[in-house]
Amino acid sequence: MVIFGVVEHTTATPWGPPVQVVVATADADAGSAVSAEVVGRPRRLVPADAVDAVPEGLLARDIGAGEVVTSRHLATGIDGLLEPGEVALAVPDELPPLPDHAHMEVLATTLDGTASRLGTARLVATEPDWLWIAVPATIAPDVAAAMARGGIALALAPP
Repeated sequence: MVIFGVVEHTTATPWGPPVQVVVATADADAGSAVSAEVVGRPRRLVPADAVDAVPEGLLARDIGAGEVVTSRHLATGIDGLLEPGEVALAVPDELPPLPDHAHMEVLATTLDGTASRLGTARLVATEPDWLWIAVPATIAPDVAAAMARGGIALALAPP
């Protein structure tokens, strides 16, 4: 009984008993998978929307190592990474590695051999064989048509 009392007293904190939460084990950018582990943290120091199991989805926002993972950090899918008025297009990953959150110009070659600028895009997620780019919904049909005709070119641009 005395040992139990001493252990209980030394693990108690003014912030409450420990609860299990998910904490990021490395810095990660939006659009990537979260690297995390379950750890104990004092109850009063845990955000109300903290998750308690390591998620399999993508991050909707950047996270730092040691940060508690909350539901706000997680996207339920690629669509959770889009801004209003954007759509996501899957592009075969035949490019050198791109910087996280890369901003790009979408270029296409017309049937007469001239080039045209279709609009802007940003990298939202990468998969082993695909890049997901977000484009304004207004240019999505033109980008899809250019991809069907033989492809598009993505040129890095400043943010």
